[in-house]
Amino acid sequence: MKDMFSAVLLGAVIGAAATMFYLNNENELSSAGRQLRDSTSNAINFLSNMSQDIDHSMRKQG
Repeated sequence: MKDMFSAVLLGAVIGAAATMFYLNNENELSSAGRQLRDSTSNAINFLSNMSQDIDHSMRKQG
């Protein structure tokens, strides 16, 4: 039972620390999230375009 209490207490401390970190850095985290979404979108578009180019080249040869 003591181990379970320790785990719950550790979870509460980690949760409180994560909440404080988020509240103190909300703008930076939001900006980083937007940059990550933009980068991911750009990578997906690049791969999609490459796939279309390869498909087009294959159809020309065939």
